[in-house]
Amino acid sequence: MHLKMRSTLLLGLLLALTLGLVVAACGGDDEEEPAAPAATAAPAATAAPAAAKAPEVDNSSNQPKVGLGKNDTPVAGGILRNATYAPVNNWDIMQTSSGNMTALLQRNYSTILQFSPEDDKTLLPDLAKTWSVNDDGSVWTFEFFEGIVWSDGTPFTAEDAAFTLNRFIDPPTGYAVPRAAGIPLYIERAEATGPTTLSIIVKDPPQPLVPFELGSGWHSIMPKHILDTEQGIDSPERMIGTGPFIMQADSNKDNFTNSIRNPNYHRTDADGAELPYLDGVKTFIITDLLAFDAAFRTKQIAMTDPVMARYNVALMNSVIEDFGDEVIKGSAYTGLMHLSYNHTRAPFNDFRARRVVQLAMDRMQIAQLGQKHPTDTRIGWYDYMGTPIEEVSQWEGYGMPANKEDLATARALAEEIGLEEFEFITPGAVVGIDGGAPILAQNMAKVGIKAIIKTMDWGSMLTAGASGDFDVLYMATSPLYIHPDSYNSLVYLPSGGRNMGKWVPPATWMDLYNSQRLLPYPSAERLAITKKMEIIMRDEWLPISIVNMIPAMQVHWDFVQNYNLVGVPPNYDNEKWEQVWCTGGKCE
Repeated sequence: MHLKMRSTLLLGLLLALTLGLVVAACGGDDEEEPAAPAATAAPAATAAPAAAKAPEVDNSSNQPKVGLGKNDTPVAGGILRNATYAPVNNWDIMQTSSGNMTALLQRNYSTILQFSPEDDKTLLPDLAKTWSVNDDGSVWTFEFFEGIVWSDGTPFTAEDAAFTLNRFIDPPTGYAVPRAAGIPLYIERAEATGPTTLSIIVKDPPQPLVPFELGSGWHSIMPKHILDTEQGIDSPERMIGTGPFIMQADSNKDNFTNSIRNPNYHRTDADGAELPYLDGVKTFIITDLLAFDAAFRTKQIAMTDPVMARYNVALMNSVIEDFGDEVIKGSAYTGLMHLSYNHTRAPFNDFRARRVVQLAMDRMQIAQLGQKHPTDTRIGWYDYMGTPIEEVSQWEGYGMPANKEDLATARALAEEIGLEEFEFITPGAVVGIDGGAPILAQNMAKVGIKAIIKTMDWGSMLTAGASGDFDVLYMATSPLYIHPDSYNSLVYLPSGGRNMGKWVPPATWMDLYNSQRLLPYPSAERLAITKKMEIIMRDEWLPISIVNMIPAMQVHWDFVQNYNLVGVPPNYDNEKWEQVWCTGGKCE
């Protein structure tokens, strides 16, 4: 059974409405680019406006055109082999946080909605075929396609979706959900009001970002009949999904994940062809950079890690120089490289201690000299969505390189509070952090502080963070989707899964957060408030210190078609591989 997926929801339209909510459809011929959807006019902002009711979605409208690449005709068959940089730390994707876990596991699952790989902004159906919101914005309703089944043959129902969302909101004791992000922030509860109908009751309506949380690959819908057991999902065999691929029992945490085509997958392409095109995907775990390079050059793997910046710039440029147009370069994607302070214990429960590190850090040295990888010295708390680098670089403590005045202030503060040493945990094998850690220790030594480096694998570091057993974590975080509140919900708010240090925002920051929550993005008004929030983070709070940004530099061979169409995958939806194919029999 294969069903057409035809409706869209545009990020730009939804977020451009101050307090109105619109679900719009677009139409056109299969051979044409989709026309811009017509939106219901948003009401003018008033003191207490009601959210505009979303019209029903027209399921007869077209999906975005697919088939971009050197060969516009999809080719069925083949096994795509790719690679990532770190092992599986949990077979249950709800309990994971590392960016590479979506590359390893997400293709086995579906989400309620999904972002288009063509623009990374348009929301398309996945499990849900239509969605709407009531007049006051308090309830979102999602209608699911009928006949969807889990890979073990069990029928999918709205109960599975409600169970998954409620588990993000109120997880069992000892069950971590680090990427819950905005779900517990925006949603009060989810209810199955029919076999294929889901109602989401929101907190403090309206909540216009609810659909975008449901489009994130981190919020894949899980099987209640498997997860709601004592055993849970503790092996590849227990990874029962509704996604385009089915995990195989030979998958191994340390070596590879192997999945084959799901013959009962519920989605088709725009022409009605069955998805996925590939027969399978096998993702290898290669931690050694030179081995990674050799595997790519010899075409043992077809592409590099699409999420984290795992490819050394010199090696990448060498591959491009050696092979020319055979290699496709993509993923101009950044993530925050940052220090997460433990606000619950000394020394970093004292703002002055956090400020010492902030002032003494030489970001330029870390970004350019300490690593063998291309980096970006943007250092605001919202990546490219916050204060421009030209302004941030003028702030105290942001000199690049660190200036004498900042170092003198840091030394004086350290002496004042008796800060002599601290320990910071680093996943030393992760590109973007490996070179920065020793340089950070050298920076601290300049102001009389001994910074002790403790290296762990990524999973162990996150476990230490969740337990609160750390002084500082040197880590990386990427947004769930392109919006400042993606960082707020994930990192800065108390409910954030990456709020490892249990920091609590000042009341002044929360007031600004609440004042901008329903403003359109992007807009000058919202940016002005975001700047004020960043100044509070700098001068009063310092939940974390941004070290630098590092872009992902994914590359793949030209026989891999229809992947990474927009060159930036922050929503992780290309990890499903459903509309990717290979030409020339190169994927076997």
